[in-house]
Amino acid sequence: MFTLLLMFKNQPKRHHYLPVFYQRGFTEGMDRLWMYDRKAQKFSNASPEDICCENDMYTIDPKGQRNVRIEVKWFSKIDGDGAEAVRHFRQGHLSDEWREAFSIFMAQQITRTPVFRRSIMASQRIMAEEFLRLGFSDVERARRTMEHYGDSQDTEKVSPESMVEAVTDGHLKIEITEAPFLKHMIEHVEFLARWLHSFNWTILKAPKETGFIICDYPFVLIPPKTRLTLAGFKYPGTVMLFPIDRCMCLHMEGRGWATRFISISKGNVRLVNQNIAVNSERFIIGPNKTQLEGIIARSTTALPDTNARATVEMVMADADECLIKMTFWPIRNYFYPIAPLA
Repeated sequence: MFTLLLMFKNQPKRHHYLPVFYQRGFTEGMDRLWMYDRKAQKFSNASPEDICCENDMYTIDPKGQRNVRIEVKWFSKIDGDGAEAVRHFRQGHLSDEWREAFSIFMAQQITRTPVFRRSIMASQRIMAEEFLRLGFSDVERARRTMEHYGDSQDTEKVSPESMVEAVTDGHLKIEITEAPFLKHMIEHVEFLARWLHSFNWTILKAPKETGFIICDYPFVLIPPKTRLTLAGFKYPGTVMLFPIDRCMCLHMEGRGWATRFISISKGNVRLVNQNIAVNSERFIIGPNKTQLEGIIARSTTALPDTNARATVEMVMADADECLIKMTFWPIRNYFYPIAPLA
């Protein structure tokens, strides 16, 4: 009985998509943070343990058997290495080892969020709907599809004619589980981490009288001012920001391996924070309510953004094929210049 109780106790139910250790880096030594909810349009003061989390967000639950190894083992390793990298950055160390560890942490921060989950599940739903439409548009196609994908016992119970009728009349309901999200969340990390590790890194240091904030989607990708419709890791002129803690924010641009620290002005900290606020999906977070109020007012982020961060749309669909387009970074009202690096 003791073993069973211990196993149950060690399976956390509350999963943070913004890690607690990471949030604590912005508390200025206090135990709580101020958070603005763009959806509810209100401020609240809460502990990092209660911010940006969902119950069982990363739980694998095949056949009702709850498994939290992603939260307990996978994230424990990535977040632990990320926390160690931050400690080295605070000491002025920018070795390749800790660059790599922090690149993995940032990559995971991109894919572990609710918005990434929504985009993956939306794309999976559209692909499943198109599979049914193309595979069961007529009886002959339905027969071939069932022979290729179906179980022999199932095909004996269900006729191609009935499947065509069910699909064309909209009687089949598609349910997308969490499995595709969890699979892609982990599989994308290596590719993203390699890209992030390959850029020139500059750690921006804020003056003592101010500091950086965070949001529920802290990886900020800013297109060049002259080409707002073109945003992407590889596109020339793109700037990426990722707040490290209250005193430091990572600035990435241009392919290379350069690493350095620079101190920036209070005005540039303000611009960085406004871009972080713009990048938020719902929550804007910091230790100082007055500072947050000023950032929200200047960045006009009091209300939810009108453009969804991730969209999935059907570009082309006919009787034989389809083309689906997925857009992840929308065009938003960014603020320039982004911390001049003189």
